[in-house]
Amino acid sequence: DPPSPFALFVQQVMCAPRLVLLIHRKGISVYMRLRPVDILRIILELPKEERERQLAAFSVRCSTTEYCVMLTQIASKSSSAKPSSQRSKGAAHSLLTEPSSDAARQAVDILRRYSQPSVEERLRGTTRDITVNYSQVAVGALTYLARLVVPVWNQTPLLLNENGLTSVNLQKLRVAETAIRKFITFLEHSQGDLWHEVSAASASGASAFLRDVAWSQTSAKIEVPQTSLFVANTDSRIMQAAHIQSILEFAKGTTQVITFFLVCGRFERRVIAHFATELSASKEYSTDPKASIGRLVMNAGDARKIARFIAKAVVQSSSVCPKEVSLLFEEMERDSPFLFDASDREEYETILQFSRMLEHSNLSESSIHQVLARTAGIAGSLYRNGALAHLISRLQQMNLHREALSLYLFAAAQSDNSQDEWERVMISVTSTLERLYEFDRNMFVAVVGGPQTPGSMWYVRPQDARTHLRLLAWMAERRNDESLTQALHSTMVMVPSPELEGFLCKNIHELGLVYAEYLGKIKFDFRAAVEVCSRLLADPLLHINASERLSYRLQCARKAVELALEVNSSQRTGAEHAMQILLLQAKLASVIERFIFSGSSALNDVVADGSGRTQRDLATQHLQLLQSDIISQEKIFVLALNYEVMEEAVEVAMESLCLNRTFDPMVVSRLLQRVVTTDKSLSDVSRLVQRFGRRVGFPVVSLILLAEQIQHSRTPNGSTAVPKMLVDAGLEFDTIFSAYNEIIERRAVQLTTALGIEGRLPDSFLLYSQAYLLQLADGRVGGIARYSSTVRQSLDRLSRSATQLERTTVLNAVSGFLDRL
Repeated sequence: DPPSPFALFVQQVMCAPRLVLLIHRKGISVYMRLRPVDILRIILELPKEERERQLAAFSVRCSTTEYCVMLTQIASKSSSAKPSSQRSKGAAHSLLTEPSSDAARQAVDILRRYSQPSVEERLRGTTRDITVNYSQVAVGALTYLARLVVPVWNQTPLLLNENGLTSVNLQKLRVAETAIRKFITFLEHSQGDLWHEVSAASASGASAFLRDVAWSQTSAKIEVPQTSLFVANTDSRIMQAAHIQSILEFAKGTTQVITFFLVCGRFERRVIAHFATELSASKEYSTDPKASIGRLVMNAGDARKIARFIAKAVVQSSSVCPKEVSLLFEEMERDSPFLFDASDREEYETILQFSRMLEHSNLSESSIHQVLARTAGIAGSLYRNGALAHLISRLQQMNLHREALSLYLFAAAQSDNSQDEWERVMISVTSTLERLYEFDRNMFVAVVGGPQTPGSMWYVRPQDARTHLRLLAWMAERRNDESLTQALHSTMVMVPSPELEGFLCKNIHELGLVYAEYLGKIKFDFRAAVEVCSRLLADPLLHINASERLSYRLQCARKAVELALEVNSSQRTGAEHAMQILLLQAKLASVIERFIFSGSSALNDVVADGSGRTQRDLATQHLQLLQSDIISQEKIFVLALNYEVMEEAVEVAMESLCLNRTFDPMVVSRLLQRVVTTDKSLSDVSRLVQRFGRRVGFPVVSLILLAEQIQHSRTPNGSTAVPKMLVDAGLEFDTIFSAYNEIIERRAVQLTTALGIEGRLPDSFLLYSQAYLLQLADGRVGGIARYSSTVRQSLDRLSRSATQLERTTVLNAVSGFLDRL
């Protein structure tokens, strides 16, 4: 059945005249079935008078739009002929070639008559509804372009089979591309003739109302106030020109997509077919209609993905020589910048060069850095298409970790428009650094830096504040590997980043020690550094595990003392006092911890406060308090008294009293009483005397009373243990002698009562110790005769009232001590 008239009009745009072969007895005759456009073309080549008469008859046989479509096809010099048809001769042959210049000129002359748009206006309240009906030239141009594009619009240019691009697809694409290119040339040349040329001034004036236009295929509508100036002739032509300009841009985009696949078609068997399976499985491309020519024209992002995927396939193919690939990329960039621009070409040529270079085992350092310098500028694009990971992997295999990391940092700097992409790049950066720390510490220090020198990664340019802050945050993280945490924190001080001080100040609770070190070491502001440490000492440190807070506060206190000593600051006294309290707190925590793990039966005793808790529960509570909270020296003293069975706890209690610079003699006496009663060898007592005996208010008299009471119960005839212990502990002879004298002369009666000492020590027993003290001091203390005189007087007094047993044992021994002086 013959096609319908409308189908003839549509098909003639892309199909050449049909040739009919007729076999008869005289031979074979070739007949051509003329299309309407062929008839119009023949008419346009007739003499003028005949042409005008025939045109008048022809124009009434079709609509004005179809008439203008055919004139546009002739004016574009498009014949839609197939190469295989050019074997025909004579008139038939002329119809298969492009129209002559004379026919094209005649077509343009006729189109000029239909180039003016019309305007319809309707008042509605205070506004005017203006409709600009495009001219038949504009409508015909859009219709013609649509008929050129339709045959290939839903084509998937890459048939994913072993043949790659089929010849059928290629032929359709070639015909469409040729016709659209001629159409583009026609539109560009007819600007200012068939359609209004928009000058800069008119475009500027029209831009305000063009934004409010409702565009359609045949008209444009706009609503303006009644008072608005709308010049029907000028403004309507500007609106039509904007419409035709959009047709032109659409035609150019379509041509570039088609041309791209025609260029790639030359590599169909050696490259594209080789990657057919990979293309089919990829998310960027498939045989689904969504991946058609139409989709790629309408979606620039999808078009670029496909182009870059194919470029990647070409680069990775070992069957194509680099020179041939470069020529392909050059042609792709020239003909299809919509899909593959100059940056794409540079990127993939760099990948190609880098890949070929890495295939060689012997590479000079200069050649590597030369390629890296070129790669740095496109690192972001390389990351997005997955090539950067491949290059970095090869660099790491060659132990070029520093260069690999710099590429990641360049990629991060080039991902300004995508936060997700930037995050992924930075994750790659930090994971690379952590692997470097694990396997190559020297290289890690060279890249990241150390306590004395910054690393090379901080000098990679460009880097923005966002990247620096992310790297600093990574360095600030607390890790299970405490050595890595400490290494990164100490390194952070030397980071040459303008963001460092602000970052440390903002995170002072977590990085206070680092900030203090930075203020002292880099800024030389030691006073501010000490203030930071003091602030940390008062902070609850909720971000740190409770069991680690005490050790962290100790670090802060030591750092404060160290910084204050640098400039002999007045802050030193306060810092040292805070450190002493924390040391006591740590010491008492250690004592309680040993008590908990001692296995003592006392741990199971119930506390007499009615709570039902055991001593273990109470000790655990005290330990947690000491490790996590800030404790005053008074509180430390009270807690220490709960563990008087351990000498170290008594020592802590006494040290807490020492922080007041003077002792309360009675309080200390009671502490000593608890130690003396359990210390048979007096070694613990000796250690306490060594530490605290010279302090003002130390109760030497109380200590002698308590210690001699214990010794008298063991050796009633006299003991040398207490005076020897006091002398060995470093107490001054005069202090010891005076204390014994005070007891012998009955001046310590009230103290004896306060300490709850039952019974009275015999004076002879005390005199024995005092005499032995003289013997210990003989030769080391001047004026010994004066002291011995006092002892002799006491001996004479006691001899008159002593029992026979005392005279024969204790007092005779005292006399013997004195005689040996």
